[in-house]
Amino acid sequence: MIKVFLRVNFRAHRPRAQVNQVNSERIRKRIIIAILLTASALVSISCNVASGNEEFFGKTTPPERNILRYVNGPEPESFDPAVSSGQPEARIYMALFEGLVEYHPKSLDAIPAIAERWDTNNDSSEFVFHLRHNARWSNGDPINAHDFTYSLRRALSPEVQSRTANLAYYIKYAQAFNSKSFFVRDPQTGRFLLEQDFAEGPAVTPVSLSQKALGANESEYSLADGTSAASDTQFHQYMHSPGRLVLPGSEKARQKILDANP
Repeated sequence: MIKVFLRVNFRAHRPRAQVNQVNSERIRKRIIIAILLTASALVSISCNVASGNEEFFGKTTPPERNILRYVNGPEPESFDPAVSSGQPEARIYMALFEGLVEYHPKSLDAIPAIAERWDTNNDSSEFVFHLRHNARWSNGDPINAHDFTYSLRRALSPEVQSRTANLAYYIKYAQAFNSKSFFVRDPQTGRFLLEQDFAEGPAVTPVSLSQKALGANESEYSLADGTSAASDTQFHQYMHSPGRLVLPGSEKARQKILDANP
């Protein structure tokens, strides 16, 4: 509206070319003034920021107030690793927590973290982690194997409803536990019923090394010095035990199977 008013006002006194020249000059001045005002505002903002925060860029020593500002993008859903599955949360989890192993910064191979070393059997069905003794919680309490067992069981607990529980399904019976499935005992002997006793037809999948009889693979764990690791632990015996029969957690689905095979 200002531009139209100026053109009408000057048309009675000046030729059109002069009017356009005057308007262009005024517009140019206004643009210059706007740019100068914007620049001065940015300088003021930067001064305020600089006065409130210590400059850290390019330095190798941390700020005196020892404050870390981490720009992570969206607001995290949760600080619980068993709950969230997003990338913003994953970045925070990687910064806050340490696991058994860590990623190599270049190859992404597994490297020691809280586990200083680990033994793997010949078919990679069993892993034995040896924890370092100086690992501590933030309150100073030592970290032990029970802490990792608790974390895995909690993440797989159906009540937690973890969206990433399936990542742990490689663990024996983890999926059955997460889906509230059941083992079945023989009411007369008290022993668990085995999956192989109810298999229809011959097995079509090869039996893993951990499913073979205990003692048949004395050199299952090969150490660096050429000897074999002890294989008489309770964990090892459990891993070598035959697979148990698993029935679904749904009562309707479970009863259907029981009715079909009393």
